[in-house]
Amino acid sequence: MSAFWWCSALALLLPAYAEIHYRLPGLPSRLFRREPEMLFDLPFRVDPGRPIPLFLLVKDAHRFPVHLKEATVQLTHPESGEQIRFTFPLNREVRDPLWHRVLLLKREKLPRSGDYTVWAWLEYRIGGRRRRLMQDNYPGRRKPPFHLHLGEDALPAGSGWLWGDLHTHSSYTRDQLEFGAPPELLARNAEALGLRFVAVTDHSYDLEPPSSEPFPPPDLQAPWAAFQKEMDEWAARQSGVVLLRGEEVSAGNREGRNVHALMLGNRTLYPGRGDGGRHFWRNRPTLDLPRLHQRRREDDPRALLFAAHPLSRPPRSQQWVLNRGHWTGKDLDQQGIQGWQLLNGPLDQAFWEGLTLWKKALLKGKQIVLIGGSDAHGNFNLFRQITLPLLQLVCKPVHRLGEARTGLRLLTPPSESALLEALRQGRAIVSNGPFLSLHLASKERSVHIGETAPTVNNPDLCIQAISSREFGTLSQLWLRIGLLAAGYELSLPIPLQPNTYRLEQKRAVALPQGKAYIRGELVTRKGEQLFYCFTNPIWIGL
Repeated sequence: MSAFWWCSALALLLPAYAEIHYRLPGLPSRLFRREPEMLFDLPFRVDPGRPIPLFLLVKDAHRFPVHLKEATVQLTHPESGEQIRFTFPLNREVRDPLWHRVLLLKREKLPRSGDYTVWAWLEYRIGGRRRRLMQDNYPGRRKPPFHLHLGEDALPAGSGWLWGDLHTHSSYTRDQLEFGAPPELLARNAEALGLRFVAVTDHSYDLEPPSSEPFPPPDLQAPWAAFQKEMDEWAARQSGVVLLRGEEVSAGNREGRNVHALMLGNRTLYPGRGDGGRHFWRNRPTLDLPRLHQRRREDDPRALLFAAHPLSRPPRSQQWVLNRGHWTGKDLDQQGIQGWQLLNGPLDQAFWEGLTLWKKALLKGKQIVLIGGSDAHGNFNLFRQITLPLLQLVCKPVHRLGEARTGLRLLTPPSESALLEALRQGRAIVSNGPFLSLHLASKERSVHIGETAPTVNNPDLCIQAISSREFGTLSQLWLRIGLLAAGYELSLPIPLQPNTYRLEQKRAVALPQGKAYIRGELVTRKGEQLFYCFTNPIWIGL
């Protein structure tokens, strides 16, 4: 198989900033330009009271030096038609492999909250010629506007709960087809969104340093050490956003195919080159899942291992060329898997299939922690994706950082260790909009999500459901009571008042006899759009 078709298969699932300078020997590229990649990006929403960061990224200016003259940004409120412009003089010569600047848009200059369309222009000079780009300088596609929501309300959350994104990629991803944003920008974007933590989980096969060779030999320890150093330095700054170190590991399932696992909190690199596409036909897994768990237990006992998007099935081209597969039931059932990252951007068919499988696992008494993440490769508002190497790009508003979220209940101040402890205990919910929490309260104690309740008589079940105008009114609320001995769930609907955004309710419950659990599901509606929140269980008698 030619290198062209190998790269084509690899490109089909790369939701990242597009790398347009890679060329195969003897083949022309429709995407290649003798300019650095230059692009704007910004959050898809901003919490009230926070400034609006607009990110300007320039890549490969060490190969194609550029003089940046001026950036202009226009925000339009679609309903009123009001337009607001910002101008930023730059006057900067850029010669760096990856350079960025954060341009802050003053929120007080905007007339109101709500939805805006955003256009950004950059005037620059390269090779003695003055040029101008809009949104980015990627060729061959129509430029869509950015869409920005200025929130009237903060992200819905209860006391002691923090939102974050547990699956993102950064500028340590740097290969022939894509690159991500620096971890600092992940944190700046997360802060604007109202998130308090972000897990940085690049693939080991994407850590290879830039090279003019199409498929250089792997040299992973140097960038991994640099990544660890940057995470330590960020933690020492005690920023408002915690960056959780991690890795998306390619490992072998029971069928000998490459599947992805999230390792969170690891200081050891776990190589997984099988589906990296760097070495033709060398696509067997580097480690299988049992060996990966054994290595984690020996080298990183505090790190946690999660199945990443386990029910997502790769296209046939990636099955053939990259030897990719999906997690089987036996893979998910093996020792050492802390939980499943079922929410991976959109709530697609793989998510709903995974939710059904998760329920079956819970009914067997398996304390599998449900988590979510965006799988954003640095993309904050739109991703620009290579769909056909050398030829075609597309742009879509999916896999945006912070759109698929995990909520964690922390018992200590936010830190990497506090996040890992909450995940270890299952004090987690997942959402793409609203907030839902449950706890059991009796005279003796309170039992929260992820904890186990002893058999006590007549406790109160405390329910807190919160939405906002951004995510619509409360539409459906269900309690799912799992009876392990019987092997099924009872579904109890909670009545809701129409046109409400908040419910706080305490109700007496008779706990099931024997081993059981209680979990919750919340649906909100804004027009025709639905948003969801799912809790992990409160366990009973386990």
